[in-house]
Amino acid sequence: VTHLQNEMQHLADLGRNFQQIQRELKVAEGSFNQLLATRQELRFQMASQNSPWELMTSVDSWNIAAVDNVHRKLVLSGVVAVLLGAAVALPQDKLDRGFHSTEEIMEATKLPILATVPHTKTLKHRALMMNTALVTSIQDLMSQKPLSMDTEDPSAMAFAEAFYSLRTNLKLLGGDSPIQAVTITSTRPGEGKSTLCAHLAIAATNMGQRVVVIDADMRRPSQHILFSLPNRSGLSHYLSEQSADLGDVLQTESGKPRLQVLTAGQKVPAPGGLLSSNRMKQLIEQCRQQYDLVIIDTPPLMNIMDAKIASTSADGMLLVAGMGSTPREDITSTLSDLNTTVQAPLLGLIVNNATSKRGGYYEDYYNSAVHSPAG
Repeated sequence: VTHLQNEMQHLADLGRNFQQIQRELKVAEGSFNQLLATRQELRFQMASQNSPWELMTSVDSWNIAAVDNVHRKLVLSGVVAVLLGAAVALPQDKLDRGFHSTEEIMEATKLPILATVPHTKTLKHRALMMNTALVTSIQDLMSQKPLSMDTEDPSAMAFAEAFYSLRTNLKLLGGDSPIQAVTITSTRPGEGKSTLCAHLAIAATNMGQRVVVIDADMRRPSQHILFSLPNRSGLSHYLSEQSADLGDVLQTESGKPRLQVLTAGQKVPAPGGLLSSNRMKQLIEQCRQQYDLVIIDTPPLMNIMDAKIASTSADGMLLVAGMGSTPREDITSTLSDLNTTVQAPLLGLIVNNATSKRGGYYEDYYNSAVHSPAG
């Protein structure tokens, strides 16, 4: 902000200098015209003394055409155009604070990008793009090209592909120590972290794993909306009631036993206290025994400690960055803050709402399979 104010002040100084130059130019041109008139009058006086003729009309500035320095004015006009263009472009460039390529994000964060999720217009019309139905073969997986078979949205298959890649990358990161519990968060609201949590869970389930999604965002819960589940009791109830049983608060969609959801439950005044409790740690440990992947949806990091607290029981944290929407300074300050606090290691980034000209491998393969004979 300070740099932008300095640039604007510099432009204002240039504008004032240009106006001063214009005034000096007008004065100089007026003086020059007066000198020409005086010289012309002196010539007439000298000629009248040496020749038998007299002046019929007095000479003044109105009888002499003003000299106009066209070249100088053209140069000054060009300078003005450049200054005005800079004045318009500079604020726009400074106000455009988001990232516009994965290369920019990697350069700024020095973190691996574990998934690049393309922007898709289909999510404007429904909460989930990927089918939560179980699959038993690659053919079943290919048949899940969006639920509505929306051929007008070329990013649909690339969207699903991103989450299968994300789950695979998490497995590769774990090595001999599998990453089993992860928290997913963002720097600010509206980056799509909850939607990404839900689709990662669906992808992992479709890959044959047992998955539980824990909605730890008790301030603005979303998982019950995404999965169309009731939210009468959930995480807040389980953590605050020592007698509550985990099986009573977990919800499973009919016919999909591999994917279970622990909704946030009723709102509480201080969720950070519940997330830091021993019961929360015991919950995560119990889920590790029952599931292959535990996904914890946490609030954004800016000005809220909930995500850091919840991540202490996880194996790692994933940070969501919205392409073109997450300000660079937010990412920088968040990473600086995470480096000085205690929480699970930051595994990498999920880039959301990326633009792509192609649908990805799965869509190309699916289209070729549809239009080509089997063999």
